Amino acid sequence: MKEDKSNGNILIIDDEKDINTSLKSILENENYTVYVSGDGREGLDYIQRIDLDLVFLDLWLPNIDGLEILSDISNIKKDLKIIMMSGHAGVETIVRATKMGASDFIEKPFTASKILSLCKIYIPNKSDENISNKTPDIKQNTLPLTSINNIKNTINQKTIENSVVISGHALMSGRSTAMQLLPAPPNHGIIFVDMAKGTRIKLSPDNIQSSSNNSHANSTVLASEDSIIRTTEHFLATIHMYGINNLIVKCDEEVPNIDGSSLDFCSIIEYAGIKEQNAKIRALVIEDEIIYGDINNKDETSVKISPYDGLYISLNIDFPSPIGKQSYTYIFETPEQFKNEIGCARSFNTLESIQLAQLHGIVGAGFMDSHIIIDKDKIINTELRFEDEFVRHKILDIIGDLYILGIPFRGKIEANKTSHRFNHDIVIDIAKKYNYY
Repeated sequence: MKEDKSNGNILIIDDEKDINTSLKSILENENYTVYVSGDGREGLDYIQRIDLDLVFLDLWLPNIDGLEILSDISNIKKDLKIIMMSGHAGVETIVRATKMGASDFIEKPFTASKILSLCKIYIPNKSDENISNKTPDIKQNTLPLTSINNIKNTINQKTIENSVVISGHALMSGRSTAMQLLPAPPNHGIIFVDMAKGTRIKLSPDNIQSSSNNSHANSTVLASEDSIIRTTEHFLATIHMYGINNLIVKCDEEVPNIDGSSLDFCSIIEYAGIKEQNAKIRALVIEDEIIYGDINNKDETSVKISPYDGLYISLNIDFPSPIGKQSYTYIFETPEQFKNEIGCARSFNTLESIQLAQLHGIVGAGFMDSHIIIDKDKIINTELRFEDEFVRHKILDIIGDLYILGIPFRGKIEANKTSHRFNHDIVIDIAKKYNYY
C-alpha cells in the first residue's frame, strides 16, 4: 500500500552506495518514500511486492545488464515509470532503452534539481503541491486584454502520453542521430535538451539563432549558452498543428531528418498519444493588420498578417524551372488534414547547391532521400507527391517558424517569397508587439 502522506514511492537500483545514499537523502527530504537496492534481482523483488510510482535504474549492474532488468520490469508492470541512469551511454543505447519501456534517461553525475524535476514529471499528482524545488520557471506569455478575455481562444494545454524515440539523419553533421520526446507537466512549455551537454533551451524568440550563419544553412536553429539545436522547423510545425504545448525534447544538436517532410513526426506524435491537461493556454490572436515588406511588389519578399478566426496561410513562390511560380492557400482544420495536405510536403534543393555546401563543410551527407533534388531543370531522385509540393513545403516552414512563439497562432497570413530568416524576423517582431517578452 502507498503511504498517504508520501509524495510517492520510489525505488533506486544501483550498485554504487554513494549514489544510493545521496539520492535517498534528496528524495526523502522532499517527502518521498524511498527503497534502495544494490542488486537487480533484489530490485525486481521490491517491484513485485511494493506499489511503486517510479524506479531509477542503473544501466550497468554487477552480474546482470540493466537493460535485462528493464525488460523484466516491463513484463511485470508495464505501466511503471522507469528512469535509466548511466555515465556513458550512447544514442543507440538510449534508443534501445526507450523502445524497451524506459520513460527517461539521466546522465551521471546529476544534480538534485534534475532528479526532483523528473519526479515532478513522472509523479505529477503526488508532487505538484509538495515539491519545493520546482521545474525551472517558464515565463508566461501576456497578450492584450481583448485576447485574454476571449474564451474561445483559451484552450486546454496538451502533452504526449508516452515517451518515444525517433531516429534519422542529421543533415548538417552528416551522421545518424536520434531524438527522445518526453511528457511534461502543465505550464512547462517546450524545452529542448542538448543530450551531450545537458543544456536546456526553451522554445522562444529569445533563442532563435540567425539562419544567416553559414554553418546552419537555411534552417531554424535554437541556441542557448554553448548549445544549439538545428533543423527544428518541420518538427515544430508538427507539434504546432497537433496542439502540443508541454514537451521535453532531447536530441544531439540536431533534429533528425527522415524524408524532408513532417510525416514521421506526425506518426511519432500519434504513436505517443496526446494527453489533454488540466491547465489553460491562450492563443496569440492577431487583432490588427501588420505588414512586412512591400506587398504590392510581387518580386519582393513580403507578408501581410490580419485578423482571422483560425490559422490561414496563403503563399506565392517563384523559383527557376522546374518549380516556377506556385501559389497555395492552407486553412487549418485538423491534425490529420495538416498531415495529408501540408505535413507530407518535402524539402527541396538543387544538386549544385548541395554539392557546394558540402564542399565548404556547411552540410553533411544524406540529402538524396531527404530532399527533392533538382539538377538541370529536372527532378532527379523522386516523384512529386503534389504538383505544387514546393509551395506546400514552404507553408510547412512558416507553420514551424510561427511556433517559436510557443503558443497557438490565430490569424491570416498572406505571404510572398518567404524564407526562414524573414519568418524569424516576423516572429521576433510579433512577440514584441504582443508583449511576449
